[in-house]
Amino acid sequence: MKMIIAFAFALFASVCFAMTVNAADRVAITLNVTGAGSLSFAGNECRNDGKVPSGVCTFQIDRNTKTTIVAQPGSGFTIASWGGDACTGQASTCSFTADVAKNITIVFTGNTRPVSVGLIGSGSVTSDDGSIRCQTTKAKVNDGVCSANLTKSAQVTLTAKPADGFVFTKWSGDCSSTATTCKLSIDQAKSVSAYFDVAGAKYVPVFNPNAKQLAK
Repeated sequence: MKMIIAFAFALFASVCFAMTVNAADRVAITLNVTGAGSLSFAGNECRNDGKVPSGVCTFQIDRNTKTTIVAQPGSGFTIASWGGDACTGQASTCSFTADVAKNITIVFTGNTRPVSVGLIGSGSVTSDDGSIRCQTTKAKVNDGVCSANLTKSAQVTLTAKPADGFVFTKWSGDCSSTATTCKLSIDQAKSVSAYFDVAGAKYVPVFNPNAKQLAK
C-alpha cells in the first residue's frame, strides 16, 4: 500500500511539474483594436466592427515564437497608429519575438462622413450604393430619417419614389431640385430632405416616430 501511495504521489508531482514547465513556456499576446478593423496572426483574429470603443483579445502562444501581426482596416477606415509593447508607426504589419507577454494596440480611424435623409410625406429614398434605404408608410404618413457613414470623396445618387397616392415635390438641404434624383459628393457631412405631397391635394405633414428603414 505504501508503495502504491508513493507511486501516486510521484506521478502527481511529475504531472504538476510538467504543467508548470508548459505554462512557463507560453506567453500571452493581448490585442486591443480601436475603430473598425482587425488584427490577425497564425490563425488567430481580434476584430472590432466599430460599434464598440475597442475590442480586446488575449491569445497564448509558445515563448520566443517569431510573430507577425497583420492589420486589416474595416471599410472606410485607415490605420492611424500602432502602440503597446512592440509595434509603432502606420504599417500594415508588425513583427516581433514573443519572449515575454506582449500588449499590442492599434487605432483605425474612419475615412467616412455621415449622410442623413429626412422624409416628409409618404415615400422612400434609396441610394445607388444601397447604404441609404428609407421609407415612410402609407398608414403612417410623416417624417422618417435614415443615415449612413459613407466613404469620403465617394459619389452617391439618391432616388426619391412617392408612395401610391403621393407625388414627389422637391429636395431640400444639400439637394435642391424637383428632380427625383440627387447626386451627392461626400466631401463633408450631408443632410437632405425629400418632400412628398398627397396627389391632387394639399398635405400638411406631421412627425412620425415610426418611420422605418427598409431591409437590405
